[in-house]
Amino acid sequence: MKKLFALLILFFFTVLLINSQVDEKDKKRDDSDNYEVKSKTIFAQNPLPPLIRDIDISKFQRNKLYISFVDEEGNPIKDLDSSDFRIIEKETGEKVIPSSKIFYDSDEGILICFSMDASFSMTGAPLENVKQGLLKTISKFRDVDKMGLAYFHDDFFKKSEFGTDREILKNNINDLSTGGSSTELYKSVMKSVEWLEKQETPKRKILIIISDGDDNGKEFKLEQCLKEIRNSNITVFTIGSIKEQDETKGTLANMEEIASASKDGKYYKIKSPEDISKIIPMIYDRIKDEYLLEYWSYVKINTDVTVTLEVKYGDKVYSTDTLYTAPEKIVENAPAKSFWKTKEFLLGVSAAGIIIAGLIVFLILNISKKKKFRLEKEKESELRRKEADENRSRYNQLHFEYESLLSKLENQQNVSESEKIKISKLEQELNNLSKTVVGIKVNPLDIRRRTQILSSFPGESKSPDSSGFTSGKIKILEGFQAGRVLIIGKEGLIIGRSEGNLILNENIVSRKHAIIYKQNEEYSIEDFKSTNGTFINNYRITKSVLRPGDIIKIGNTKMQFFIG
Repeated sequence: MKKLFALLILFFFTVLLINSQVDEKDKKRDDSDNYEVKSKTIFAQNPLPPLIRDIDISKFQRNKLYISFVDEEGNPIKDLDSSDFRIIEKETGEKVIPSSKIFYDSDEGILICFSMDASFSMTGAPLENVKQGLLKTISKFRDVDKMGLAYFHDDFFKKSEFGTDREILKNNINDLSTGGSSTELYKSVMKSVEWLEKQETPKRKILIIISDGDDNGKEFKLEQCLKEIRNSNITVFTIGSIKEQDETKGTLANMEEIASASKDGKYYKIKSPEDISKIIPMIYDRIKDEYLLEYWSYVKINTDVTVTLEVKYGDKVYSTDTLYTAPEKIVENAPAKSFWKTKEFLLGVSAAGIIIAGLIVFLILNISKKKKFRLEKEKESELRRKEADENRSRYNQLHFEYESLLSKLENQQNVSESEKIKISKLEQELNNLSKTVVGIKVNPLDIRRRTQILSSFPGESKSPDSSGFTSGKIKILEGFQAGRVLIIGKEGLIIGRSEGNLILNENIVSRKHAIIYKQNEEYSIEDFKSTNGTFINNYRITKSVLRPGDIIKIGNTKMQFFIG
């Protein structure tokens, strides 16, 4: 009887092991599929390696990581979820997918100290833009966020103690003014750091300093200032109050050194005082989009631990390491690592003889179901491949027909309206087909050749202007101003959202978007580095010669160029 019971237990273990291996293989396959899908997304930002700002082990074994993940310009990398992070503790080999949230969605506050150079060089536009930037920032504050205001010239002065009352902050911001005859920059930085460190909460502490970097005080040196920052856990952002030029590079270099002393600080240059009002709220946005990760640690108490953080973004994985020492006692117990140590497992072993038959049936059904799922996935992939092959074949056939028609027209004396319509239909169908053969190289349309062929035949009657010459014109085909015709003058035709001869009141049109002009008896169109681009016959261009009949698309407006 004992032998039979032992065999039943062994069989029970075998069934669970086989099933777990099948699940693991399918999970890896699904993870791989998900990863491939995600890697096809276009990621415009160039991230820097992630930075572990801090690690909270006050509730060990439930640890919390504070993560900063930004691009080369200091902009936060957004919209990551738990599946994009992985935490590995070297001492246990555990690979954990943590829970994640952005800082702004947590119940933890941000403590900001804003310290401003209030010497007379800040009078006028710089000071007004500082006020605008601060007012924008406090409008985004949560109830748990606090700000303290300070300024300096002959000495360091506290304008407003740390608080959350927006009306008090607003009044103190509006009351900021300039004065003094010198600038105590280094002393003020050290005093600001000291002020922040005395505050027990919130834990996330930010220092924003705005100055031209000049210090004519005698009490402190730059090295002392940098040492004070390095010994703190405060993030320091600095903003130059003047434009960087040859004569100002020396003092502004001090601002860059001060920011660099903080492990995740940044120095912001300005081109005009108006930039200040944009940079201040931008810094708050960067902090609020940091990530908070929580995970369970299984290391022993009083152990030195190496933590590796991996972040998957696009088709790359970025990683960084940090160290911490596990505390002397466990505050919150982590869930059991293995099923084998749970009460459910012990009960299951006791009832092994009863449930083995059910497990066998479950295993067979489970394997059968997963096999069916894999076959369906493979069938679906095969159908998609065949569809892509058919579309490519159809595209090549139409492309050959299109090229043959163009070759035929090159040898004709004129082009009929039906031939023009046929060319247009072929182009439209080829453009549609090209979108269905993703990842397969196809022959592009030779739009320039088509335009040259059609423009060589007589089209609409051209009426000379007062000088005896014909003028370039555009006619709006689609959009709010459909039907309108504009003449391209000697100075050209500028198109934009708020500037130019043709105003297109659309959000996706840039303020000054593009220009059409005549040069060397030819008309050309040039894009002003717009955000959403300028298109000629469905192709994005930066600069192109225009031919009669060309279709121009800017935003949601379509226009046709002609001579008349």
